Amino acid sequence: MKSLLTLIGSELSWRQPRAFKLEFELKHGEEVVARFHFPKLFSHEAIGESADGCWKFRRRGFLRRRFEIIPCNNELPIATLIPDMWERGGELVLSKGRKLHLSSNWWKATHSVKTDSGETLLECTKRGIFKAAADVRFRAKAEEYTELPWIIMLVWYLIILARRRAAHASA
Repeated sequence: MKSLLTLIGSELSWRQPRAFKLEFELKHGEEVVARFHFPKLFSHEAIGESADGCWKFRRRGFLRRRFEIIPCNNELPIATLIPDMWERGGELVLSKGRKLHLSSNWWKATHSVKTDSGETLLECTKRGIFKAAADVRFRAKAEEYTELPWIIMLVWYLIILARRRAAHASA
């Protein structure tokens, strides 16, 4: 697998190879550059892997919900996402107190990550009905963030959780 940091400026896309499995691949053309899966069917914990590392993503709390990003070989979070009231985005608190802002449009079709100054780092646009899919676009400013590999996975994690919530609500 190639490092995601070397693919800034390239077209990437998330794909779900099998409709009924919670396993996903991030592709650069036909090459898989990251994998993402939920080890347990009804769990909110997921694992993302790329050449850049391995991270766990988990939801914590009930009334004061937050999301944590943890390296696979550790149990201490390296970042926390504090969602806004309607979970259309939130504030991502990185190490050393740096912050990024996640947001989505009204239909939650496009998700973006922005700096404190409002510059867009990446956008993820959903596609697909039966299988989850999305296109990922980076902006030049993304080069400054070594956290980019797990940030891409965090956005995908939030998209999949929203998709699962919608499926449960309609059942």
